[in-house]
Amino acid sequence: MRGHRAIAMLSVALMTEALLLPWAKAALAVERPRLWVVVNARNPADHLAVAELRAIYTANQRFWPRMGPVVPINGLPRSQVRLAFDRIVLDMGPDEAGRFWIDQQVRGGAPPPRKAPSARLAAAMVRKLRGGIAYLEAGTCVPRGTKLVAIIEGGAVRRPPSQEHPSCLR
Repeated sequence: MRGHRAIAMLSVALMTEALLLPWAKAALAVERPRLWVVVNARNPADHLAVAELRAIYTANQRFWPRMGPVVPINGLPRSQVRLAFDRIVLDMGPDEAGRFWIDQQVRGGAPPPRKAPSARLAAAMVRKLRGGIAYLEAGTCVPRGTKLVAIIEGGAVRRPPSQEHPSCLR
C-alpha cells in the first residue's frame, strides 16, 4: 500500500511540475520583454544610455541637441512593455510612476509622455514627429523613418549592434 501511495504522490508531483514549469517560464519571459527604443530617423543620436532615457521619460531632458523638443511616447499603463520599461529605465513601479506624474501636474511641471495604444501607432508617431522617441517590444514592425538607438533586455539598456535593426521596415 505504501508503495502505491508513494508512486501516486510522485506522479502528482511530476504532473504538477510539468503543468507549472511552462507557465513559470512564460511568466518570467513576460516579466522581462526585450524592447527596442526608436527615434525619428532625422535624430542624430546613435545610442541613448539608461540615464538619457530616464531624463527624457521624466521630462528632465525636454529638448534634443540641435533638434528641438523631445516627444516621448509611452505604452499604455499597466501593459507588460510599460511595466518593464518603467522598472528598468525609471526604476519605478506602476504606482510610483503614477504618483510621479500627479506630483508633476500639481507642481506645474511638464506634462507626461504621450500614450500610444499600440506599438504600431507608437512607431508611426515617431516617424511623423521629428522629436519622437518610443519603446516597442522587439519584433514590432516599424516604418521607415525610424532608427534603433537602444535595446533593453535582461534588465539592462545596451547599445544596438550596427547591423541590428527592426526587420519589418515598411
